[in-house]
Amino acid sequence: MQRDLTTRLFLAFGGALLLLLAGCATSLEDQGRWQSLDTLDVSGKTRDGAPVSVFTFSQPHAVEHILAKLEQDHPHADQEERILNILAYVQAIPIANDPDDLWLTPGETLIAGGDCEDRSFLLSSLLGAAQIEHWVVVGTFRDRPHTWVAVQDPAGKLRYLETLDKNPRLTAPTPAYAPWGRWNPLTREIHEWIPNPNNTLPPEDEPFPPTKSEF
Repeated sequence: MQRDLTTRLFLAFGGALLLLLAGCATSLEDQGRWQSLDTLDVSGKTRDGAPVSVFTFSQPHAVEHILAKLEQDHPHADQEERILNILAYVQAIPIANDPDDLWLTPGETLIAGGDCEDRSFLLSSLLGAAQIEHWVVVGTFRDRPHTWVAVQDPAGKLRYLETLDKNPRLTAPTPAYAPWGRWNPLTREIHEWIPNPNNTLPPEDEPFPPTKSEF
């Protein structure tokens, strides 16, 4: 009888756990959407303080020679490995704290290092040179201002590339990341993330890029 009771308790606990997981999975759906924007204010991010288009900082032509050398030294088997090789190169760039939070071009970052947005602009430039679809995302990470890059994995899932990490990997969106805007340097599209009041986590299986029906 003790064994039967243990079995029933185990099954009850397992069922409750499955229901909890199912509820969590459902709660991650439709918690926000991306809304297209015509402009994105970056005033005060440059040395002279003048407003500059966010697309200024993604410069694929300026890093084509770096991409060619990188891919010569690190052959890739598939697109994911190619992305991770590029990410590893950027992660090896020195991290430079910038108290003034200036936005640097890829050339400036290669010379002096950079913080999250500078390294993301460099990563974006290399991905652009490789003609890989991606987004530069601005928002917060654990409630602190942050910039990162998003790509689509082979299964069509939205994944993040973290330039401040030392582990090249495709990271699934988590509640620690709260995006508020992103732009596609290849198509020059800008979108703002509109979350529900209670959660800023975008659905993990969000179409990439967003379909027109979402707007």
